[in-house]
Order: sequence, then C-alpha cells, then structure tokens
Amino acid sequence: TPNFWPPQKSYPQTIFEKRILKLSRFIGAAVLILSALIFIWGLAAGRDFNEMLLIAVALTVTAVPQGWPMITVAGLNKILKNKGLVRSGAAAAALGAVSVILTHKTGILTRGEMQVIKALIPERRGGIFQMNATVEYADNRMLMLSYGLLASDVIVENIEDEISKWIIQASPVNRALFRAGIQAGLDLSRLNKKFRKVGEISFSGFRKYSVSFRENPEGELWAIVAGDPEVLLARVKKIQILNRFENSLPSELAEIKESVDELARAGAKVLAICSRKIEDRRHINFQTISEAAVTDLNLVGLIGLKDPVRRDAREFLSISRRAGIRTVMVTGDHSLTARAVALEVGLLPKNRSLSEVVEGKELDALEPQDLAHKIRGVDIFSRVSPEHRLRIIEAWQSQGEVVAMIGGGVDDAPALRRADVGAASDNASDSAKAAAGLILLDGGLATLIQAIAEGRVIKSNIKKAAAYLLSVGLSEMVLAGLALLSGLPLPLAAAQLFWINLTNTFWSAAALSGESSEKNEMDFPPDSPSRPLLDGFIRFIIVAAGLVSALGVFIIYYFFYKEFNDIGYSRSVAFAALGVLSLFAVFSIKCPNRPVWEISVRDKHFWAALGAGLILIAAAIYLPPLRM
Repeated sequence: TPNFWPPQKSYPQTIFEKRILKLSRFIGAAVLILSALIFIWGLAAGRDFNEMLLIAVALTVTAVPQGWPMITVAGLNKILKNKGLVRSGAAAAALGAVSVILTHKTGILTRGEMQVIKALIPERRGGIFQMNATVEYADNRMLMLSYGLLASDVIVENIEDEISKWIIQASPVNRALFRAGIQAGLDLSRLNKKFRKVGEISFSGFRKYSVSFRENPEGELWAIVAGDPEVLLARVKKIQILNRFENSLPSELAEIKESVDELARAGAKVLAICSRKIEDRRHINFQTISEAAVTDLNLVGLIGLKDPVRRDAREFLSISRRAGIRTVMVTGDHSLTARAVALEVGLLPKNRSLSEVVEGKELDALEPQDLAHKIRGVDIFSRVSPEHRLRIIEAWQSQGEVVAMIGGGVDDAPALRRADVGAASDNASDSAKAAAGLILLDGGLATLIQAIAEGRVIKSNIKKAAAYLLSVGLSEMVLAGLALLSGLPLPLAAAQLFWINLTNTFWSAAALSGESSEKNEMDFPPDSPSRPLLDGFIRFIIVAAGLVSALGVFIIYYFFYKEFNDIGYSRSVAFAALGVLSLFAVFSIKCPNRPVWEISVRDKHFWAALGAGLILIAAAIYLPPLRM
C-alpha cells in the first residue's frame, strides 16, 4: 500500500480555509476589543455596572456578522437544482474561489460510454510481422474477445432478460469489453463454466492492469491479464500467433508499440490482452498481486476502445477559460489518446506542441519545487498514478491556486480529499464519494462549472452581508461611544440592540440569499488567493456607512432628548431611525460600484424581506408586548 494512503490522512488547511479563519479571527478580536473599551469607558465615566455589562455583551453579539448560513444554504439549493450536491462546508466556501480544475478524461470530458472500435491480433505472413484483424485469424480474434469478456468485472442485474435490456454494473472499460464479447456471439455463462474463476485481482491505478485466474477443463490454471500496454508489453516474453506461442523479437515489440500509438493518436484507449499458464499455483495469491502471475506473459492482442466526447464539454471549457479558470486533464491513458481528446474538446489549442503533455514517469524525476515551477505550462498529465495526482494538486496549491479535482475511482480518494474542492461523479466509488465535498449528479464538467458560478454568487452575497452587518455593528458601537463622549444616556438599550440584530440578520440573509449577481460572474477571473475576503473598498464602505449612520442617528437622538427630555421616547426614535436606515443601507451594499438609482432589484425575496424588516421594527415600537 502506498505511503500516502489512507484517505483520512490529515492535510494542511487549504488557502481558502486560511482566509476564512484569518477574517474570523480579525472580526472576533476587533469586536471584543471595542466592546471591552466601551465597557471600561462607561465604568470610568461612572455609568451603572450592570447597564454597561449588558450593553457590552449586546454589542459583542450584535457586531459579529450572522445570517451567513442562510445565504450559503440558499446558494447550495440552487447548485442542487443544477445537479450538484455539496457535502462539505469547506467545498461550499471554496467553490467561488476555484482557479484550477483538474479533471479525468473518461466520463467527464467524454460520455463514459466506451465501445470497442478495433481488435488487433499478431500475424506473421511470409516472415513479415504485423498487428491486424483479418478473417484468416478470426479464431485468435474470438479468443482475445473471450479473454476480454472473462477479464471484465461486471454484474448484470437482469441477466434473464433480453440482451438489449440488460442493466450492467461495471466501469466503462469493463462494460465495453463485456458488450464486445456478447455482440461477437460469445456466451458468458458457458465460458464461465468452461473456464472456472478461482480468483481475481481488480484493476488499480497503481498497477494499471487486472488479472483473472481461470481453470480450464484439463485442470490447468491460466492468468488472463488486461491492462496498460506500456506496463504489460515490458513483461511480454512470447506472442500468440494462431495456436502457437512464439518468442517475441525486439522489432516485433516495436511494431506492437507503433500499433498502440496509432490507436492512441485516433483518440482510442488501448488495452493489451495477455495470458500466462501458471505451472506452480503454490506461489500464487489469488487475492493480492503476485509478480509471478504477470511475468513472462503471452501477448494475445490489442483492443482499442473509443469514448465519444460530451457535447457540452467544449462549451463549458470555453466558459471556464473566460472565467479565468485553468482546466487541466489528469489521466492514466496514453499521452497521444489524451492529446487527441483534448484537441477534440478544445482543451488544448491546435497550435500547441506535445511539450504541454507530461507523463507520470517524468513527474517521478521532478522535485516538488521543480514541478511547482513547471506546473503552469502543462495542459495534460498522462500515465499518472494516484500519487501523481496528489503531487499535481499540491504543486498548484503551492502556487497560491484554489484547486478543484474531479475523480471517481477508489484510488482518487486521497486526491479528492486534498483538493480545495473534491468532486466525484454520481457513479463514483463509495470511497471517492466519501472523500469528495461535491457530488456531480450528472457526472459532467458542466455541473462543476455551474456550481463554481453559483459559488461565486454565494461568496459575493456573503461579502455583501458581512459588509452590511459589520457596518450596522460599527454604527451601534460608535453611537455608544458618542453618547459616552457627550455625557448623554446610551441611545439604545441592550434589548433594542438585540432586536435590531435579529431584524437585520433576518433581513440581510433573506434579501441576499435569493439574490442573483448583477453581473455575469463567469465573465471575470476569480479573486486572487492573496486578496483579503473583505478588500479595501469593502472595508471603506463598512467604515463610511457605519460612521455616517451613527452620526445621523446620534443627531436625531440628541435633538429629541434635548427637546423632550424623555429617555424612553428618545431611545424609541433612535431605535426606529437606526433600524430603518440600516434596512435601506442594503441598497448601497448590493452594488457598491453603482449609484442607487441604477440598481435593479427584481428578486421578490428582496422586497418581501424589506417589508418584513420594517414590520419587525414597527412591532417593537407599537405592539405593547414587544415595546422596548
């Protein structure tokens, strides 16, 4: 088992989590310090201890932004409607900041509906060796399809029904091998009876092949091996030509590799089908990999499988590129296959050279700092292992990028957990789903792009809500400070502060939770990871809105207190003024870069929340049970 397993390994915090934590600590510390200063100032000015303690506690509670969960939940519900299920808070927080997407090829950029397009078998005619698929060698072709059928790990839920109605549970590759064998007229039940399965080793991204151990009627044990040609051809000793096993020559292996490359250039995934007779089964473990089973192999042939690309892949890659998001293919397939698919879906511009494709063996030769330096120039990583995926994610993160990773296999779990946003398709393995923070219910890149777009809206709305609530909290603290400075009674009682907090929290969360962006969020690049969540302009708005609101309310309070000398009446007026001002302040917070009269508010939630907020303020003034 590789050293980087198990999936539950504790990883460092992602960049976005660090930004959230930094902001939370700053707000918490600032609120506590300001509340403590007001409390101490009030005591020094001779104010009542209990009154100042209640005010300090109320200011501490009300000044901390709340209502974010409602905004987040509303956004996550929109993502769910677009076939994305967000399972973790970290993924929800990071979605809007994603700047790099690492994606598999099969089932994400392609439809995951593989079909066998070519079956090549070794031939030798007139002393000339070649890989072909001719009628004269049809028996060998059927033998190879039989081996592919026996090696495919599938479950047919309704095998008693017609073949066209079968429900097949299997990986895209195994499903394609299974269908090719059945369509060729092979009978699976008869093959299983003739060649009894005594063990199997499932395909893994670590070893890149699977093994099915079969016993024939004569009691001989054979290992049927299917997998990556690059791995298996290095273990081939003989080649099966007709019914003979002949020693492979270097020139013949070179011819076989050229056939693999030719299929790969056509965008096909290539499997090598091999066999080996096990002479001494005492050295074979049927549950775990044994080198004895995969050495000195006999090559039976090559199978080329093609997976049509998704119709929407090109469109959504274009959207992600426009949004400043880098999409990188990370696949275990041949580099030529990966390049062909990348060109077809528009991930790799046609004028790029093959230098943008890096194979796993090249990654092994790179130190972490070298990979981090090179990472931005690579569009495709091919022949990668699960460990390579981890290294690629960490290299991007070391460059300050927020990374989303799409995967689905058992071996993808560590990478999905390490990414800022781990996304797994609905038909992914249980371990991949458990490690992922986002489930793509339709399995495509489109769902992830739509989730990122909604994540940007969530992030924007949270920033607006934070600015709004912090400005109200600041205005309450400044009000208290102005009263202490002028020697007047405090303008608001603790209960009134709590009520305004309740009103504003409900109002801002309800108003902004249903809010769509005033701009197309995917027409702009993501924020720089080094940029604070509340940037300089937002901080200016918080301070300016808080000070202006506090000064305006204090002038009203001062006038009414001096005019009528009634603290209860003056506090009610100040309470109403602050409540109404803070409610309407959201218009300027909604689009801080535009004049209020140019803001379009079409969302019914916005107006409903505004009306509810005004009713709550009025209720606290005019309803006797709630009167403060």
